[in-house]
Amino acid sequence: MKNNYVWALAALLAFTACQPEPAPQKPSDTDKTPDEPAVVELTAPVLSADVTTVDLDAASDATAVLLSWTSAGEGASYKIEVGTATPSVIPVDALERAITHKEMASFGDAPFTVTFKIKASAQGKKDVWSNGVQVQVKAGETPPEPPAPTYPTRLFIYFWAWEDATHAQEMTRLSDGVFSWTGDCVPWQFKFLTANGKSEDYGTGYSRDPKAADYWTMMPTVGGDDPTFELNHDGKTAGNYTITADLTTMKVSYVEHEAPLPERLFIDTWAWGDGTKAKEMTALGNGKFTWEGVLPRFNIKFTTSNEKPEDYWTGYFRDPDADYYWTLRESSKEVMFAVQDQGYRDGWFTVNVDLNTLRAEIIPHIWLIGAGCDAGWDLSKAEEMTYLGDGQFTWSGTLYQGPFKFLVVNTDWYGYWRNSTDDNYWLAGENDTGDPQFDIAHDSLEAGSYTLTFNIFTKEVKITPATL
Repeated sequence: MKNNYVWALAALLAFTACQPEPAPQKPSDTDKTPDEPAVVELTAPVLSADVTTVDLDAASDATAVLLSWTSAGEGASYKIEVGTATPSVIPVDALERAITHKEMASFGDAPFTVTFKIKASAQGKKDVWSNGVQVQVKAGETPPEPPAPTYPTRLFIYFWAWEDATHAQEMTRLSDGVFSWTGDCVPWQFKFLTANGKSEDYGTGYSRDPKAADYWTMMPTVGGDDPTFELNHDGKTAGNYTITADLTTMKVSYVEHEAPLPERLFIDTWAWGDGTKAKEMTALGNGKFTWEGVLPRFNIKFTTSNEKPEDYWTGYFRDPDADYYWTLRESSKEVMFAVQDQGYRDGWFTVNVDLNTLRAEIIPHIWLIGAGCDAGWDLSKAEEMTYLGDGQFTWSGTLYQGPFKFLVVNTDWYGYWRNSTDDNYWLAGENDTGDPQFDIAHDSLEAGSYTLTFNIFTKEVKITPATL
């Protein structure tokens, strides 16, 4: 009985030792790390395109075809397989992709057919493919280039002050449609002409566009009364400018220069006629000039040229905004000087101009003549009085009992006579027709040495014995 038990136990142990080890169990989804997405079976995406033919515009970045497809499943990534003579792959990160004309042109030379497929992939899963979509690519017709704009080959700048269109000045052509001009100009009323052969050419060219937001915008001239440009729109005064007209943008621009002082200056007045009659002043250097001669009572200005009648408008008028009357302003509105504004009548004056300070100085002259002095009635011997300033003149010498009077020039007889209508015998007045004269005999004065004073403003005459 004991032997049977032993043999049974031995057989059991031998059987157990011969059994194979059990296979390890396959890990379940619960064994994955929490951030690892669950792998699912991929479904072949369905691809579609918004067009089936494309008229290729190889230089365009616009969309030629829009591809879109359904999802292959969670965690899937996609690539577009482009089937052409030279296959290519395009990675994508969404469920659609626009293919541009420029990209399409890189797939081949039109005309050709391109086949698109979507490849979907996911870790641990077999790749799946979408259906194929074909697109016919045609060689699109390149639209003809629009004709290049044509611009005039010549352009002229015209200021209203230059009389008519024949005086417009030709601009320099910098490039096609771009013109420039540099010169002295007034701050108002200018436009651009395409011709200056006739006065009616004023209606050609370009004027200001009053409807444009930018004041310095041009438009083609459609009539002689079109709006003009004015530099004083920007607060600019007369001066030296470079003005550019750009017909490609229809814009006007300008640059102001500090012009050098003129080397010549002329004094002018309406009484002398047009600009060619202006009298040249003597240049003293560094913008300073002087002149002596007869001036009328009114309408005086200074010009920088007297070659043409219209040069009357060049140079300097009076600055009406200045506190000092004899202040100049370059090529401004027509405001003239007048010696009568300062209490003078027409006569002989010394005129000094300093363009550095834009100031003029007017110095009057008075001569003594008559039987009551040594000059007698000989104009060539008339004795000039000394100007003290502020309208005061003085003279010292021998006076005789006999008539005398004052001249404003020493070449003619007009000047200051005795004011015979006033009770004050020693009061002068202007009298170009009568001939009332002064005489020391009126005060019972004997011939002798006297000092004679004359105030051109008050017309008061004083005679005092000369101080020995």
